[in-house]
Amino acid sequence: MGLRTLIEPASEPVSAAQLAQFLRVDQNADADMIAALGLSARRWCEEYTKRRFISQTVRLTLDFFPGFIDSRITGSNFATPLIGGSTALLAGIRYAIILPFPPVSSVVQLAYIDVEGNPQTLNPATQYEQDLVSQPARLAPTFGQVWPVARVVTNAVTVDFVAGYGGNATFSLGVGPGAVTSGYTFLPTDVGRPITVGAVSTTVATVDAGSNATLAAPLTVPFVNGAAYLGAPVPPNICTAILFLARYWYDLGNVEAASIPDVVQSLLSPYRDLRI
Repeated sequence: MGLRTLIEPASEPVSAAQLAQFLRVDQNADADMIAALGLSARRWCEEYTKRRFISQTVRLTLDFFPGFIDSRITGSNFATPLIGGSTALLAGIRYAIILPFPPVSSVVQLAYIDVEGNPQTLNPATQYEQDLVSQPARLAPTFGQVWPVARVVTNAVTVDFVAGYGGNATFSLGVGPGAVTSGYTFLPTDVGRPITVGAVSTTVATVDAGSNATLAAPLTVPFVNGAAYLGAPVPPNICTAILFLARYWYDLGNVEAASIPDVVQSLLSPYRDLRI
């Protein structure tokens, strides 16, 4: 299994201005130091919780589709592409692809290399189901189907997905009911997600085939190439933990010799995913 971040977050859960105010330093005079502290603290907190905070695109690679019989039943694990659905459950097969780094907001693509060596992309509408509510999120074949047989090579299966509570989305939007966005690629799974556009907080109502969206609450003034926030806010305790950790490193000076304060771990503990 391999993991790689394809698109880094476009912003930080704690802004440079917030961190500078918390540190009581001049943001302009210490811009590089503040940015480095905020980035390092956020990454440490993500690693500790096994989560991602601001939306970022991650690639998961697997050598084969899951489909093995639980060793508690058979005494050993072995792969099989021949059993699925209710039969798989009765046999003890675990056939879901587990996506790390909750919460996952959308799956960009599930692809694989077939037995002939050709790249193929699976259709989420007909070939697999997305459980993005569970944490960690899961992908599984639709009822009555099984995963296809992938070529026996390394990294034969690839899943690109967006992890994180939410993030910035820059687009343009007209006024009135049914106004369509342009300039940002929305996904079908974005329907129903919270979105803040200027002073308006609403939800994504629809996403068309061109990846444009309409909002549930129409705007009264045009929104041209502006920065909106799509998704849920990062929990306040996580932001506070980032601030405390950055402040601790700043005051201590020697980061390598620093242990992590109990208050930081306490704030993060409810969000820690111990299954990954």
